[in-house]
Amino acid sequence: MNNTVRQVGGSIGTALLVSVMSNQAAHADAHSPANAALHGMNAAFIVAACIALAGFLLSFTLKKKPRPAKQQAVTR
Repeated sequence: MNNTVRQVGGSIGTALLVSVMSNQAAHADAHSPANAALHGMNAAFIVAACIALAGFLLSFTLKKKPRPAKQQAVTR
C-alpha cells in the first residue's frame, strides 16, 4: 500500500508541476521560446519549494506515539 501511494503521489506531483510549467511558459512575455520555457521552469520550482516548505512545517505537528512501558521478564 505504501508503494502504491508513493507512486500515485509522485505521478500527481509531476503532473501538477508540468502543468504549472506549461501554463507559465505559454503566458510568458519572452522574446524566445527558450526564455519562456525557463520562466515556466522557474515558476514550477517555486511551487515545488512552497509545497516542500509546507510539508516541512506540517511535520512539526506530528505527534509521537507514547511508548508502552517495558514488561520485566519473570524469572522462575
